[in-house]
Amino acid sequence: MAPYRLSAFSILEVTVVIALMALLSGLFFAALNRFNEQIRNETNIKNELNEWFAVRSNLWRELDEADSIHVEKDKATIYLAGKPTEYSISNDKLVRKSGETVTPFPIEMAAIRKEKHGKSECVDFRVLWKNEEMILSYPLKTDLADRMNAYFLKKQWQ
Repeated sequence: MAPYRLSAFSILEVTVVIALMALLSGLFFAALNRFNEQIRNETNIKNELNEWFAVRSNLWRELDEADSIHVEKDKATIYLAGKPTEYSISNDKLVRKSGETVTPFPIEMAAIRKEKHGKSECVDFRVLWKNEEMILSYPLKTDLADRMNAYFLKKQWQ
């Protein structure tokens, strides 16, 4: 009887293939991990921006609909139909108080104050965003000329 010879791979060839597979697997999972990191960072940034846009939109709507606005140091009180809504700074964060409801926002604030910009007076909300100060200015329309212009633009005499 003749000895049987089976064709097979040598130990060196098997070791090289295993090493290459390990290297390729490592590269694949490193790329996958980096991709997941980028997705997580993008999601965090989008969530921060969505929170910011929601607060800004609500604040602007309330300022626009307000009957009057009273500004003190780090506090703005907005009166709408006789009901006050107060925006203030507490522990360096923006806080909204309407009646008994107090809503803290995750937005860092530097100041709330009334300032003059050119000819008009504005309420400035100084927001700390990514360690830089950003100013949201809302113009106060208390000038008689503004009231007259609004009267004629809205055709309130009819």
